[in-house]
Amino acid sequence: MKNRLSKSSILILVSLWAATHSSSLAGTIPAGTAVIVRTVHSVSSHQRVGRTVNFTLDQDVLINGKVMLRSGTPATGVVETAVGDFRKSNALTVNLTAVSVNGRMVPVKTTGAYEPQTASTQKTRSGATVYFRDYTFPHNTKMAFRLAQPLNL
Repeated sequence: MKNRLSKSSILILVSLWAATHSSSLAGTIPAGTAVIVRTVHSVSSHQRVGRTVNFTLDQDVLINGKVMLRSGTPATGVVETAVGDFRKSNALTVNLTAVSVNGRMVPVKTTGAYEPQTASTQKTRSGATVYFRDYTFPHNTKMAFRLAQPLNL
């Protein structure tokens, strides 16, 4: 009987924790909300367009003081342009595409792709300027995206 009561108590406590934890994540994150992430692995301008990029949330996403997404939550993105894609002028752009909510990946739409802010240039001996389109977002690079549509959790 004592063992059964102990198991029941543990089950009730786990259920209460799960209900509290999941309810703190329920709700909607409005369009325009900033989502700050960090890269899990480095991303280079030489990778193929369409490659999945893994992120973790760098900081909690708060709405009216309520934590909607916790720091460390997994997220994914995609390489949208790369050096090999000559149809685009950008050497490397990455966009956020999904975030993990209660163990499932929820699609995310952001307002635009993240890209390097500066181009590398170098003068040759003849005085010509050469533009380099080689970019790398190293492991743990911080990136900021804005939601283009509300995110229902």
